[in-house]
Amino acid sequence: MPALTGRQNAKMRYGLLELRATTLAEYVSSVESFAELGGFFDLPVGTYSPGMLSRLQFAMSTIEPADILILDEWLGVADKDFHDRARERLLRFADQSECLLLASHDERLLDELTTRKVVLDRGRLISDTI
Repeated sequence: MPALTGRQNAKMRYGLLELRATTLAEYVSSVESFAELGGFFDLPVGTYSPGMLSRLQFAMSTIEPADILILDEWLGVADKDFHDRARERLLRFADQSECLLLASHDERLLDELTTRKVVLDRGRLISDTI
């Protein structure tokens, strides 16, 4: 929600996800720590750059493993340090999830994380490999 702060968005996401393995305070603290937004965490998300928004969204989505993880171009905008930390977290997170659906142009990441690749071109199936 653009009018809400990063902190308020994290609290709202916590409620929507109905997490039970962590408290609200632990969840918000983990999001704040991983996203590394500093004082911007308490400013409206509508003022964030695309990279800052990516940090917040990724941090909020990867606190607790999910049964199904769906990512579309999982992190297109990020500095190298955050990208590397997020990649490591994603690898650990994917191992703990039941199912991962990842849309990406990053062949290396797809090879690392998936057992099946489906290639589409304008909605048409080009290849399907296991």
